[in-house]
Amino acid sequence: MRVLRTLAAALVALVVLGIFVVGSGADTVPTITSDASDYAPGSLATLTGAGWGAGEEVQVVITGSDGVVYQDSSVTADEGGGFVVLFQLPEQEVPYFEVVATGSSGASATTAFSDGRFIDPNAVKLNGVTLDALSPAEVTTTPGATLTAEVTVTTTVDLCSPPIPCIGDEWGSTRWRFGTGAITCVDVPNPDVSDADTYVRTFPVTAPSALGTYTFAVQVFADNGCPAAGASSIVFRAFAIEVVAPPNAPPNTPASLGQFKSNGTTAIPAAFLVITASHQ
Repeated sequence: MRVLRTLAAALVALVVLGIFVVGSGADTVPTITSDASDYAPGSLATLTGAGWGAGEEVQVVITGSDGVVYQDSSVTADEGGGFVVLFQLPEQEVPYFEVVATGSSGASATTAFSDGRFIDPNAVKLNGVTLDALSPAEVTTTPGATLTAEVTVTTTVDLCSPPIPCIGDEWGSTRWRFGTGAITCVDVPNPDVSDADTYVRTFPVTAPSALGTYTFAVQVFADNGCPAAGASSIVFRAFAIEVVAPPNAPPNTPASLGQFKSNGTTAIPAAFLVITASHQ
């Protein structure tokens, strides 16, 4: 009998422990987060919910700083209490967006993100020549030559009110790339950009060493060093420059990583473009 009482007590203890373990999961605080703190106009934001009840209906409302409700949708949390909602930002500039998620249980969570700096796709230049999206290359240069790139960037009003990040009006660095070559990051030269306005900045870029026609991609960031936070969308120009042999130079072999495929379509530098959605 003593053994039976001991086993019964142990069983009760395990049941009680199980109740507390299971019960602790119910106390999880629901959240909703965005995959970036700052987006360019027209970008796609991914919102992720966690900690909600399994099968719980969650209403997700996205409101801009202009008071407009840009998206009001309902989603069902999965068995793990998670969900994903996609939001296409408008093409026009809106300084920031607030997200409110409300579950059928009455629980709620909020987050926010800004619609920060973006590049004018019609004002990207090399050596003073504006690069069109699909026109044949108008800039001709020689291998390894130094060119001057110019970009025009508009920054937004920085409300600096948590959870809005304080980076909406800043432009600290620029990343660029020719074809499938190396990705280069350069910090914005003085004066620093720290107010909401439209700015034009130039920086040196080095032409590829092999002959051929090359694409050009450029992206700007809030801080120095091209960190992931505060990145703009990428502006991509398919026909940027043609690298030709200098006068009287011996024949050279075109780039093996050809900037154009045999069918004439552009070889997009995927390693660069996966950073964020392209916006032109």
